[in-house]
Amino acid sequence: MEKPLATTVEDAQAIVAAAETNGVTLMVDFHNRVNPPFVAAHEAVQDGRLGRVEYVYARLSNTIGVASGIRWASASSSLWFLASHMVDIAQWIMRDRIVRVTAKTVSGTLESRGITTPDVFVIMAEFASGAIGTFEHAWILPNSHATAKDLKFELLGSEGSVLIDGSHNRAVEIYSADTARFPDVMAPPYGEHLTGFIMDSISEFVDAVAGRRPVLATGEEGIQVTAVLCAVLESIETGHPVEIIGY
Repeated sequence: MEKPLATTVEDAQAIVAAAETNGVTLMVDFHNRVNPPFVAAHEAVQDGRLGRVEYVYARLSNTIGVASGIRWASASSSLWFLASHMVDIAQWIMRDRIVRVTAKTVSGTLESRGITTPDVFVIMAEFASGAIGTFEHAWILPNSHATAKDLKFELLGSEGSVLIDGSHNRAVEIYSADTARFPDVMAPPYGEHLTGFIMDSISEFVDAVAGRRPVLATGEEGIQVTAVLCAVLESIETGHPVEIIGY
């Protein structure tokens, strides 16, 4: 299933229960778990090269053209569309759970275009280990942006750090008289078939169905990410920090 597994904890739990009752394999497509830069970050943390991770910073945003091109954008947000990826990958890399969130939004630009969803989400997250994190997610990057997404990820540990540029990595730069492009080399849209890590996650699911490996991300992990994002929405509504209890 695509991420997020659901937009309420109750719906996510019902999906997992239905899969268990019917004996089917359920995997949530958190495909950044096989995205090479994030795999390298995961290995660095697990090998102890960073020491104790104390801070994580994640930014994943889209141009306003992405939001404008989604028919159901008003029923979603950059929180569900983008933060779901980063919340999962941060927790997976750190093998740690977010236990408390404080969040704010800004609205207006999308609403002026008839899309009734926030422009920007900023989240301060506290992890069980004591680490803290900042997550930024916007749907209003200008369409002149050199890529449709802006993806940055950083880890700061007691003995080292990791810096990831997932969108402007400068492996390939293409310039014309009036445009600049940074083509995505991790999942290049060439030919008839998906390539790169997006296809790799589908292959992982096929292997899981065939019994050759566990799923890349479980339904229970999907529930937990939904619980975090629901807590973010509650924090925005109440203006207070919200704890994620039981997930």
